[in-house]
Amino acid sequence: MRLFCAPTSPFARKVRVIAHELGLALELVQTDPWTSAELRVLNPLVEATLICEFLNHRASGFWSRTPVASPNLG
Repeated sequence: MRLFCAPTSPFARKVRVIAHELGLALELVQTDPWTSAELRVLNPLVEATLICEFLNHRASGFWSRTPVASPNLG
């Protein structure tokens, strides 16, 4: 799976961390997200949280942005 990203992007960092935690390999393609026409054509998901949710679904992983209440907490 390829991730088009800028090297200093905190959003790309979030996606890389989640992919690592889920055990998914990513091919990093460094690009300028503001000017890359290729990126706009190839990448329908541009919001980091949506990309993370897609990865979680793809891996059937454990990460969720929705907290789960613990039955042990009063």
